[in-house]
Amino acid sequence: MLAHAPWRPQHPLSRGHRKLIRQPPPTPIDQGDSLKENSPKAPRLPRRFSRRDSKRTVQKRKWCVTPEAEAHISPEETTAAFSRWFKASVLFPKGEEQAGGMAAQTVSALPDSLLLRILESLPPRDRLGMARVCRHWRRLVQDKLLWRHLNLTPYKMSSKVLWHLLRNHLRGNLRTLKARGSLHSVRKQEVFSPALMQALGKQCPNFHHLCLTEADLRSLSYECMPASLKTLELSWCEIPPAWFQTPQAHPQIQHLVIQNVPAFSNQHLANIAHQGTLKTLVLSETYRVTDWGIQTAAPYLGELESLLLHRCSVGDSATHFIGRHMKHLRRLDLSGSSLTDMGLPCLSGLASLEDLQLEACSGLSPEVVVATCRALP
Repeated sequence: MLAHAPWRPQHPLSRGHRKLIRQPPPTPIDQGDSLKENSPKAPRLPRRFSRRDSKRTVQKRKWCVTPEAEAHISPEETTAAFSRWFKASVLFPKGEEQAGGMAAQTVSALPDSLLLRILESLPPRDRLGMARVCRHWRRLVQDKLLWRHLNLTPYKMSSKVLWHLLRNHLRGNLRTLKARGSLHSVRKQEVFSPALMQALGKQCPNFHHLCLTEADLRSLSYECMPASLKTLELSWCEIPPAWFQTPQAHPQIQHLVIQNVPAFSNQHLANIAHQGTLKTLVLSETYRVTDWGIQTAAPYLGELESLLLHRCSVGDSATHFIGRHMKHLRRLDLSGSSLTDMGLPCLSGLASLEDLQLEACSGLSPEVVVATCRALP
């Protein structure tokens, strides 16, 4: 008869033992340690094991701000850190933190009117990301009030993104659009196509303000612009020679701002002036606009209320036609022009003039400036 060996219990750390041993919790970070993650003093947290799926997970590190590190933090880093904290703790909380025996309220508990104000202050990219949180937030993001004034200037846009926004959010809601093209980018692509502009005009009847920066508009006809436009701003753009020239006044531009557009010339100014609807005209760094262009356009700018000519090639002849035809001017800015003492007295007949700026006009004497200001009503 064979003798059996006595039974012995297995060691707790043996391979056949199923129970997992929890390691002690990590030690808190010392107040004197640095905030840098790669710092030699940064503590390394132990690994933990989950009972549910037995998969290895790593606990996230929690940082604390020290006076030494706070002195080297820039405002941009502070804003980025606050944005990460706001998203992690308020917008997307993983659990309710107990504070004073009461659970911290999340953003979802706020009324819809206050949530709309918060969503309105967020950039469009974060606004679209918050629509994926829940159905309630998706319904709030689709509200018409959030898509009336859209600023896409900080982003690199494409026609595909603009079409997506038009089909899902901008239809019937858009009033102001600010966007940046790809004029100075290495990869040239058409952002503002004729089909897109025509669709904006048809689907957004209240679209009245368009601001384009660094856009190549040489392949875009002026007839494709939305008919509802009242304000047009172009900065560092390229336009074709035949722009603003249409058989009919379409659209009816009332406020035109041209900044650093080298192709804008006297012919463009004459074409837009013939519409007879301009009330504000701003021309900055447009060296192709001369006295002859002001002379040709002045008879059609009788309803103009604000005229700004920053560093344009205008002189005494331009002031003669400005004082003769533009009787409703309230603001006139001729900074950086080649104006002399002979042309400034021509402005004394502007009865409605309230603001006159003559900065960087080296050809003017103080006596003539004082005499002209006294002659104004």
